[in-house]
Amino acid sequence: MSKEELITSLSRIESWREFFAVLVAIGIVGEVWLGFRLSSRSNALQTVEEREKGELNLKIERLRKENLTLEAAVSDRLFKDQGGSAERLRKYAGTKVVITYADTKEAKSTAEQIAYVLVGAKWELLPRSTLQKKIVLDGGVNVFGQNDKAVSALIEELNRTDIRQMADPYPHPLEVEGALGEDLLRKAVVVVVGPKPDVLMEKRIRDTTDRAIQDSRRIHMGIRIHMGNTLKIPE
Repeated sequence: MSKEELITSLSRIESWREFFAVLVAIGIVGEVWLGFRLSSRSNALQTVEEREKGELNLKIERLRKENLTLEAAVSDRLFKDQGGSAERLRKYAGTKVVITYADTKEAKSTAEQIAYVLVGAKWELLPRSTLQKKIVLDGGVNVFGQNDKAVSALIEELNRTDIRQMADPYPHPLEVEGALGEDLLRKAVVVVVGPKPDVLMEKRIRDTTDRAIQDSRRIHMGIRIHMGNTLKIPE
């Protein structure tokens, strides 16, 4: 090849080298840009998935709580940790107590669970006939008496479990004193067990059940039935 041909060939090769160098540069820039886009989209997808997971967990937790609320609404009251309560109430051993209850199976069972604990605490259980007058029973459990420490201790134990002292006792304490007489309230604690309060409106129960059925694959709807130890109350 002549000198001119060699110079021409070298010029063409240099042009092609520059052309491919530009392509390589474009490829590097493209790779960096695509990598950034890929990372950005991956992070966005992860954020969406974490948000959806969080929303699902919140929904599951809400349904779990509603399921427990529904279970509590349809289950009998249960005196939990009867042994522990009896041990703590033994501080007031010898306290006389009268327990009366509404004419329902559930109220009787609740009263007998309380009786079991109090006898275990060495309280003296008096027969229901000790009450000379019939008490008008409202929902929930009411505790009356002039032995403030024993009454407060019993209410505290009831509030530890599914059996709770009514926030606003009915009948009013003054009315109870008039019906029972100060003599009885001075010598004994009176426990009045009314029907279980209706903790849920019918519509709320129906709505909760419908939602729980829809998510039955995640929420176990089995309703557990428990019964604490009982002791027959003398008539």
